[in-house]
Amino acid sequence: MSDTSEKFVAVNKFCDSIKEITEGHKSITVYFINYNRSKYYDNQINIEPIGYVLNGEGVNKFVSYYEIHKFLPLMKFIKFTENKNRKLTERTESPQGKAQQNKLYRLVIMLEESKTHDIVYHNSKILDGNEKLTEKLLQNFKEDRNRIVDEQINMIEEEFGDITEIDPECL
Repeated sequence: MSDTSEKFVAVNKFCDSIKEITEGHKSITVYFINYNRSKYYDNQINIEPIGYVLNGEGVNKFVSYYEIHKFLPLMKFIKFTENKNRKLTERTESPQGKAQQNKLYRLVIMLEESKTHDIVYHNSKILDGNEKLTEKLLQNFKEDRNRIVDEQINMIEEEFGDITEIDPECL
């Protein structure tokens, strides 16, 4: 597995990190509502995924946030440079730079790598999402995040489970 210590993960690193579960598929669709524009990099968009679907040979397979989290545990955003295929212009941003939370989008990423002038990348495109999916995606996302937190709490409890306090009579 590659280094997973990043909160902001580029499209190439995202695809490389989840190769184990994308094998045999043509693309992965990343659903998101929340996104923001980087304060530091021109045209960089940071999207916050809430669900994933693998596409290939006429078959779509839902992939949970939990499953992706196993490969990229610290990822909060997928980052990319805005271009003609990856453009987000339909919503206004709040004064804090956060997009208003009301519209479902999808970032469709081709899993096969492309190459131009020695630069390897994954073609991708922003499309509108089916608004009917929003509630179900958000519900699954919430359940997966709760599961992740519960597992982290259990791991901490196991780490400290064998620690006992010293007997005062031993002092």
